[in-house]
Amino acid sequence: MRNLSIVAQQGVFRVLLDSTQRVRPRQYYVSAERRQPELTRTDVGLARSPSVDADMIVIAPQEFIESARAYAAYRRGRSALRVAVVPTENIYAAFAAGMPDPTAIRDFISFAYHYWNAPPRYVLLWGDGHYDYRGITTTTPNWIPPYENDNVEQRFGVPYNWSYADDSYATEDYFGCVDGDDFVMDIAVGRLPITSDAQGQQMVEKIRQYETQSARDAWQTTVTLVADDGPTSSGKTDGALHVNSSEAVSAVLRQWLPAMIQRKVYMCEYPLSNASSGNRKPAATEAMLSIINGQGTLLLNWMGHGNPRVWAHEEIFDRDRTIQLMRNQAKNFFVVAATCDFARFDMPDVQSGAEALIQWPLGGAIGAFSASRVVYTIANEAINRRFYEELGQRNPDGTRRTLGDLLLAIKLRSYSDNDRRYLLLGDPALRLLLPSASITLDTIERTPLSSDTVAVTVCALERVRLVASIRDPLSSHMLDDFDGTGAVSLFDPDLLLQIQDQSALALLGDATVFRFWKLGGSIYRGNYPIRHGQLIAEFIIPKDVTLSDSTCRLHLFALNTQDSSDAMGVSQALRIACVEITSVEDKAGPQIAVYMDSRRFQPGDVVRSNPVLIVDLWDESGINTTGIGIGHKIEAWLDDNLDALDLTEYFETSPTDSRGGTAQRQLFGLSSGLHTIRVRAWDVWNNYSTAQVWFLVPSNDSVITTGRVIAYPNPFSDQVTIAYNHNQSIPVNVRIRITDLSGQAVWQKEAVSTDVHSASIVWDGRTSQGGTLPSGVYTYTIELSNSLGSNNVIRGFIVKVQ
Repeated sequence: MRNLSIVAQQGVFRVLLDSTQRVRPRQYYVSAERRQPELTRTDVGLARSPSVDADMIVIAPQEFIESARAYAAYRRGRSALRVAVVPTENIYAAFAAGMPDPTAIRDFISFAYHYWNAPPRYVLLWGDGHYDYRGITTTTPNWIPPYENDNVEQRFGVPYNWSYADDSYATEDYFGCVDGDDFVMDIAVGRLPITSDAQGQQMVEKIRQYETQSARDAWQTTVTLVADDGPTSSGKTDGALHVNSSEAVSAVLRQWLPAMIQRKVYMCEYPLSNASSGNRKPAATEAMLSIINGQGTLLLNWMGHGNPRVWAHEEIFDRDRTIQLMRNQAKNFFVVAATCDFARFDMPDVQSGAEALIQWPLGGAIGAFSASRVVYTIANEAINRRFYEELGQRNPDGTRRTLGDLLLAIKLRSYSDNDRRYLLLGDPALRLLLPSASITLDTIERTPLSSDTVAVTVCALERVRLVASIRDPLSSHMLDDFDGTGAVSLFDPDLLLQIQDQSALALLGDATVFRFWKLGGSIYRGNYPIRHGQLIAEFIIPKDVTLSDSTCRLHLFALNTQDSSDAMGVSQALRIACVEITSVEDKAGPQIAVYMDSRRFQPGDVVRSNPVLIVDLWDESGINTTGIGIGHKIEAWLDDNLDALDLTEYFETSPTDSRGGTAQRQLFGLSSGLHTIRVRAWDVWNNYSTAQVWFLVPSNDSVITTGRVIAYPNPFSDQVTIAYNHNQSIPVNVRIRITDLSGQAVWQKEAVSTDVHSASIVWDGRTSQGGTLPSGVYTYTIELSNSLGSNNVIRGFIVKVQ
């Protein structure tokens, strides 16, 4: 047989028929290897058992069963949920005669919903899936196949037309619609798109760290709204469509979650940069990353155009570049992307941006709510608003909803064709770290506050005393067993902005005026103890404030150090309308310490290509963080650049001393070579100080570059520490070997270093077996390697003395 080939798992053969020859038609028979039929017993496990007690079902292929069981064990202990792990193979055997079939999964969920002792609340699909059920175009395993609706199949024979190109889409709602002939979900379904058991174990650890080891501070009360501008990739303009939609979401947040601090990165505010790959707005990307990697954000919300790889044609977010710059392990956000295709998880060989964010081991997202196909702005705005309306609701006992409860509440009223494309990539049993209890501001300067209080007026340079209380969110009773710390953040009155996108005006003649509000400048941030449910704060109002009849915005966060419960609140009962006349005794500026990437930084060290600038500040009277007075911001100047980097909004007060704190901002676009950076900061009396350091940027972050190496003490008697500086932010494989002068290895160790910027190794002067070694000169060799194939070697000498 000629022309036999194997293409995409199909055996293909071709024959040539000559129509000019008048012969009898030939017959062709194709046969596979003969096999003996065999009847075997199939185990269906829990798939057909009616006597099961479970609140949650985890569905996983046999290859991922160990990580699925690890998750189930964690969730039972953490949330007191009864979790049943069911292999897909059992489901297929029980409901599809052994054939992989998404409808079999739905039928099993329906069986559990109707016949188990109580209907399960959540379903977690523990594995990725794709649309190619038959493996025609790919060899990628279809671990848990998604449901693909068949609208397009009704148009077979009709020429392809964009008017119905988006009719076919993947929807996870199908698995949750198990009671009645309707599109309303009856059980919450989430998916973690893992592709290996090892990746599943990593996801279990990421969930555990989010719930038990996340930073506990004001980032939990922050939501970042990011919105597209007017210009589109087709050369047209959407005007203020996306900003207006984002502002509608902002209004819902003010109504249902008023204590949330709203940060906004609207692309219309940022300048356009012409790059070889197209028009870009890198400053918008930098602003977004600075929030993510700096103060952190509980929620990241995108409104605008998108696809599985990017947000906006200016690529404010790029799956392949932006995620690599995220270092927010202690502050993972939940992403809500009201855009096309961002959660298109069902592509067999391409990962969507939502999946990549969730699977990023150095931070990124803990979950995502987005669409699997093309969606439309007006409907996107509606479901985006619904998300925050439902997030603001509570359970009957006052606790916050889980992601699954939130999803079910959204889908109860949002089940249009557009809405069904939105899905949850994440753990439906997880609760976002949104503070649960409430904080009420009781007095300002001994003036009791009530619902009738309009505002209390104070003056700049006046010492202000605030008293607040932690209260039950349902009964409003004071929680006198709440002991811990509280954070006070005071902002100037809200800013109402009207701007034009200058790049859109110049390129397209688009004179659209964008109207939106932003949080006023920071006046003060401080941390104070909470005793028996009461917080008392005293601080000096800085000289640089906006004197206005409008009220300031006061945000409060509290953490109970006994049981890790938390609270948040907001008040607009304070107005600053005057300046107090007082004698100034403080003439000294703040103390400033400047680092790059790590507080182990020393001037001259090697750093990453996009290092994080860390500035520690302290002053007896407090740091000026208003950013209002001319030149009175916390600023940094790179090299000889006259344009300052504003660090003011990135300043976070120390949790132990409200007179000091830290500003962190990531720097982008640095050329390789030697750089200097100078920082200036002011105290509340407008005294200033400056500090400067220098550092070295390597030419390529994928190549391991080392800088400072020091062994101390050297000579040593009991132990020696070998510290080295490098440019890596991804894990580094480390192998250290210590030899005597004859070249004989006496001690060696292998490890994986996850430290950014620098690391150290301690040797006790003994052999690997614990034996003693004589005095003398020893050589250390440190071999470094990363996952990108780069290697580097550090060598040096140490002297041991008795």
